[in-house]
Amino acid sequence: MLDLIPVFGNFAGAAVSLTLIARTLQFAPPPSLVSKMLSNVLVDVVVGGIPLIGPLADIWWKANDRNAALMREFLGTRPSQY
Repeated sequence: MLDLIPVFGNFAGAAVSLTLIARTLQFAPPPSLVSKMLSNVLVDVVVGGIPLIGPLADIWWKANDRNAALMREFLGTRPSQY
């Protein structure tokens, strides 16, 4: 829905995505994982900024879904601390 508002919507969505990435830092992910997550957001912002095509690309790309999957995979492979 945010993508329907030109420019503001794209950056508001990116702010939410970056907040989610910042919250994942408490789990100490490796820099390569954080880099992948930031790349997903960057692609979302750049492609999402293209008029008319951007909202459709956002529906297809789903950076937050991709980042959540990366984080779930990381947490699943991490040894238990308890």
